[in-house]
Amino acid sequence: MTFFKYFFKTNFGRFLDLVAVCLYSDVNIKKYLSNSHIFIWLYFLVSLASIKIIDMYEELEKFLSKQKLEPYLKETNGSKDKALNLFKYNLELSSQMYKALQIFELSTRNIFNIYLSRRYGTNWLNREEILNGNNGEYYDLIKNINTAKERINKDSFDNNDILSNLSIGFWVKLLFNINEDKIWKPCLKKIFDNYKRLLIQDIFLDIREMRNRVSHQETIFNRDVEKTYENICFILKIYSNDLYKWFDCECKIKMPREFND
Repeated sequence: MTFFKYFFKTNFGRFLDLVAVCLYSDVNIKKYLSNSHIFIWLYFLVSLASIKIIDMYEELEKFLSKQKLEPYLKETNGSKDKALNLFKYNLELSSQMYKALQIFELSTRNIFNIYLSRRYGTNWLNREEILNGNNGEYYDLIKNINTAKERINKDSFDNNDILSNLSIGFWVKLLFNINEDKIWKPCLKKIFDNYKRLLIQDIFLDIREMRNRVSHQETIFNRDVEKTYENICFILKIYSNDLYKWFDCECKIKMPREFND
């Protein structure tokens, strides 16, 4: 009952306009309408579905911005109802991916910290000499750490506070060539055994790209989500086979029903 009250309150005038157009512009429709009320209700339901979809798209556009919804409208060739369906599909896909990305980021942060602490001590985040790249070249790892420290709303803090405020970009940068001598070879290479640094770096870059898109509510319906999930599984299996088994059971990506355009 509330549903119909809402419709009459907001769209009844438009519905009457639609019926009027039907009555005075189409002889056949006028003939049928005069014989049976069922066609009036048919037009009522059709107009209801159409008006609700268009209104909802405009409402979302007002609050989410035209730019945010533009890719969905473009992908569906300007169809607002299909754009809305695609937007909902993307939301569902992103929520599935978010869980997997969280486990990846948390486990990476902690295992990297374990191996770096073994080599350089638990205070390694404050040792600029190991964070300024090969041969003392400056790199922005130190800047990332300072930014993390600024986020901490405490008078005193420790390494764990800094760790929890570092972005995924920081951990990806540790794999770059500039950090090969001080970080990869003596520490991280032990995690990834015989795998090449470039392979691990490329996998991390793919995961970071997906993580950033999900975190910033960007489109991922046009990305290879399953490939990124497989990359996460690959890394977690290297960290721990038990972790991987738990992850694949509890956080497995259940692809939403395919978008029907």
